[in-house]
Amino acid sequence: MRRLLLSSAAIAASMFLTAGSVRADVVHLANGGSVEGDVSEADGMVTVKLPQGTVRFPKSHVVRIEYKDSLLTIYARKRAGLPPGDAAARVALARWAASERMQHQAQDLYREALEIDPNNVEARAGLAAAPGSGAERTPEERLAALGLSRYEGEWMTPGAAGLVERARSEAEGFRKDAELARQEIEAWRERMVERDVELQRLRDEHDRIAAQSQKQAEARDAELQSRAGELRTVRAERDRFAELARDAEVVRAKLAAAEAAAAGHEAEIEKLRAERDGIVELAGEHARSSQEQLEARDAEIARLLAERERLEAERGRLEGERARLEAERARLQEMMSRYLPDVE
Repeated sequence: MRRLLLSSAAIAASMFLTAGSVRADVVHLANGGSVEGDVSEADGMVTVKLPQGTVRFPKSHVVRIEYKDSLLTIYARKRAGLPPGDAAARVALARWAASERMQHQAQDLYREALEIDPNNVEARAGLAAAPGSGAERTPEERLAALGLSRYEGEWMTPGAAGLVERARSEAEGFRKDAELARQEIEAWRERMVERDVELQRLRDEHDRIAAQSQKQAEARDAELQSRAGELRTVRAERDRFAELARDAEVVRAKLAAAEAAAAGHEAEIEKLRAERDGIVELAGEHARSSQEQLEARDAEIARLLAERERLEAERGRLEGERARLEAERARLQEMMSRYLPDVE
């Protein structure tokens, strides 16, 4: 739409440029063109007053404005300085106005000069050379003669009016497209909000699962640590049991040795008793000679009996120790079967 409005403005502007002058205000347009004339700004519009009429532009289509003295301002200043009753001065000003394509003002000056000096040849020639052969025309008639027509209060060519209409139609289409685009954007924003909500829900679910997994992992670690502690305890008990088993083997070996020694002592005692009986039988015959031998034999028998008692006591102690070790072994085997069924 902007390109079309600029194009229509450029067409109208190019038409009026031929009637302007470099000494007027200059409006530089966004499409690269420019218009010169008396410029004013109001209600978002830039109005350019030209000798042939007025043209307006939306302010959004104007890049910048160079304010200078317009032709009309210069003309008004020169006209105000004309001496009263001076026909030559008016003819000179008319020549300047004609050179600046201000034909209407030039014709007015030529008429004033003829009123002052009816025989002024240059004034009559100027009127004769003007369009319409000196017939006075209104500004509207002069604009119409240039091929312009009024469109919504402004003078422009029929082609420019058609461009404005087409630009408005396309602008309405653009407005509808913009509204559809806005609706699509709103729908997209709503979808984005829904996606953000879903994403936040997924994040919360992920955090919940992560926290739950963390707790489960911590519980498993605690259980593993507990089982590891129990395993270390069982292993220590197993090692102690092995040590006790070794001690039991030693005690068992000592007991076997003691039993063997006791058996040997028993045989020795029996032998000594037999010898004593023999000595007793021979006592009568060898009383005096055998008294010392008998005493020695009795002392040896007493010693052997005391040793046997000592060995019997040691065997009882070792039997008690073996029973205790067997009970401890049974307890350890039960503990190992309960906690470590696979441990050999």
